[in-house]
Amino acid sequence: MSEMTTKRAYYTSAEVRELLGVSESKAYVIMKKLRTELIKSGNLTPDYPHGKVPRRYFNERCAIEE
Repeated sequence: MSEMTTKRAYYTSAEVRELLGVSESKAYVIMKKLRTELIKSGNLTPDYPHGKVPRRYFNERCAIEE
């Protein structure tokens, strides 16, 4: 997890897989769901890079403590 010690504003699919212990396809499904929630609520623009999910929202929704 040394790569995750770098505090970026987002997680990649590889980090989501590692954090949740899921397959690559499941990580993308989860990320897409969270991105859709954020876009619908107006808290994220549709042009936010695909394959990334905001760290703060992900941690909140998945009950992950930093």
